[in-house]
Amino acid sequence: FASQASIALEHARLHQEIQDLAITDPLTNIYNRRGLERWGQYEIDRAKRFNSSLSAIYFDLDHFKDINDTYGHDVGDEVLREVVNCCQRVIRKIDIFSRIGGEEFFIILPETSLPIAFHVAERIRKTVAGQSFTIKSHKLNITISLGVVELNEDMDELAELVKAADQYMYLAKQSGRNQTAYPTS
Repeated sequence: FASQASIALEHARLHQEIQDLAITDPLTNIYNRRGLERWGQYEIDRAKRFNSSLSAIYFDLDHFKDINDTYGHDVGDEVLREVVNCCQRVIRKIDIFSRIGGEEFFIILPETSLPIAFHVAERIRKTVAGQSFTIKSHKLNITISLGVVELNEDMDELAELVKAADQYMYLAKQSGRNQTAYPTS
């Protein structure tokens, strides 16, 4: 009986490990798109159910293609890891941080109104911009463009929240990059 229990426990542990790998980005060790979909929709549903605030930040690195083209993808990968480290120093453990594309990231901030989310986004932006990254003897200065939105009564799905934040991120890029855009009315 003890050996069967031991085998069952090992199988359960391996199953959990596989589940975790399926929702984690292997480069940055934060959630991938699948992890975002799992936990993001849960947080949206929870915010709707309890009528609580929830905001989101969508950002990407400015001119990231130039970094990869100039210094190589290994340097680009290290830049992504360093930017994630900068963000993790600003956000809370309860926030859902995910890499959803090459250099695109999405953060869900439960229990957070738009003004607070804007403040968090600006702290992230300033932390990244204020950091001088030295990677493989290359000194790099990185900036990011961010879009911030708050969940509203017209949004029920994660995709709607992502799309809205993405639109504001592109507005930040069109307005000159290295800034945060958000709804003002």
